[in-house]
Amino acid sequence: MMDVALITCAKYLAPDPHNALVSLAIYEDALMVEHYARLGLTARRVDWADPAVDWSRVGRAVIRALWDYQDKPAAFTAWLDSVEGKTRIVNAPAVIRWNLDKRYLHDLERARVAVVPTLFVPDDMPLPAVFAHFGCDEIVVKPTISASGCDTFRVARGQDFAARFDALRAGKALMAQPFVPEILAGGEVSLIAIAGRVTHAVRKVPGPGGFLVQEEHGGATVPHAVTREEEAFAARVLAACPPGVIYARIDIVHGPDGPRVMEVEAFEPLLFFRFHAPAARALADAALGA
Repeated sequence: MMDVALITCAKYLAPDPHNALVSLAIYEDALMVEHYARLGLTARRVDWADPAVDWSRVGRAVIRALWDYQDKPAAFTAWLDSVEGKTRIVNAPAVIRWNLDKRYLHDLERARVAVVPTLFVPDDMPLPAVFAHFGCDEIVVKPTISASGCDTFRVARGQDFAARFDALRAGKALMAQPFVPEILAGGEVSLIAIAGRVTHAVRKVPGPGGFLVQEEHGGATVPHAVTREEEAFAARVLAACPPGVIYARIDIVHGPDGPRVMEVEAFEPLLFFRFHAPAARALADAALGA
């Protein structure tokens, strides 16, 4: 019997000296494993797709660095369906299904949460029509199911991107947003919420000449002091999510009209415990009570 399984994927299971993201994932999970050990509980990292795992003998399955789901979403959702009745999954399976596809942004909008304007691109909409929809000269295009900036492009009006655009959506549903210039100046703020409370935050900024803020794409991450406005905004976002959100990372950008949601990651986010280790213990404890 295993008390807690921290769910990852094969690529992030073993150390890789050439991949800093693997090291970060292992570090974050190690903090939780150590805390569980102090509580007298068994916990280890497990590949979600490992056929040898008997999920009925796992007390809790906490989704962590599951960063291959975007390549095989049907297989992942089938796994989720098969495991749901055998162990307690954190976050709740209903939350994961909702958060898997970025169409959840429209749900947040309907709940009157400020979100970066988003178009889920119809299959027959040509690229010029996407620009016309927003009335802007630069957009960001990415799949609706994606992670870590994969297949994410900043495109200018008139840029020779139509063929790439059509090829990209041949196999994936796409979304588009106006490019937010504040990203270049102030970056993106990630608010980490555990058990309904913001525990800490970081600011992520793109590298020189880039626009993606992830460290694996040249961005940099620094601690960020959470403001009252950000705490209140995070509370509104969490209230608009389905029940069962034990942990989430709320990525926001500040504009002239206040904060707006870029993304809400509610089942597999990097939580930047290296800037606030007590949050790892908070998540470990919250998962036990889920």
